[in-house]
Amino acid sequence: MLDLHWTTLCLTHKALISCSTNLSRGAQLFKKFKKIAAATAAAGLLGLALSACSTAEKAITEADCGTEGAFCIGLVTDIGKVDDKSFNQSAWEGAQQAATENNGFAKYVETQDPKDYADNIALFADAGYNAIVTVGFLMAEATTIAAEKYPDVKFIGVDQFNGGSSANYSGLIFPEDKAGFIVGYLGGYLTKTGKTAAIAGGPDSIPPVRKFIEGFVAGVEYASQEQGKSYPKASSVYYTGANAFNDPAWGASTAQ
Repeated sequence: MLDLHWTTLCLTHKALISCSTNLSRGAQLFKKFKKIAAATAAAGLLGLALSACSTAEKAITEADCGTEGAFCIGLVTDIGKVDDKSFNQSAWEGAQQAATENNGFAKYVETQDPKDYADNIALFADAGYNAIVTVGFLMAEATTIAAEKYPDVKFIGVDQFNGGSSANYSGLIFPEDKAGFIVGYLGGYLTKTGKTAAIAGGPDSIPPVRKFIEGFVAGVEYASQEQGKSYPKASSVYYTGANAFNDPAWGASTAQ
């Protein structure tokens, strides 16, 4: 039986969520990571905004997108909500910050089905948006195709690797294994039984998810060795259903 009250830590896509109400340190770590991600997205968009700033200070609306001097940012989420307390939310906060600081306009669309990736991106591109942020590893292909189709639009892919196929497409890659390691290390010190587990909100076929889990396992092992103890290897469970990254009920029941 896992020492759930103290040590079971859930890792959803790009999220570090403590399943214990007593892990305040874990919550503080998550807030720090979220701020870093939001700041990164905002910084990436800042350069784009400067080139589109208007000398006029009137409020920009969606009707202004595509006109001279208007700076518009569109964000397309992966499956899941924009308030997921993870990368969808962090990227959206960054887009909003860039728009606010540069008298621009920001809007998002929540993807309901992967087959809608291309159409959701096109909603912003066809409306004259200057920059489009797509969130998630699974959106890389659709973003690559869109970047080639809309060469005048700047694309930012969160959690996407871009090998340089399009000059207007920048991919943001993060060290997920390091984030997972920190949580595993914390769990290794908080556990009273030595039994820990990481629950992933997606399948292990997605590299960032797998790196999170591997980092967690390594963090627990390091904490165990540092304390001169011999904990069993941390358990790991990957989501295999059809509702990846959007099934908190599964995460809760699996932890129990």
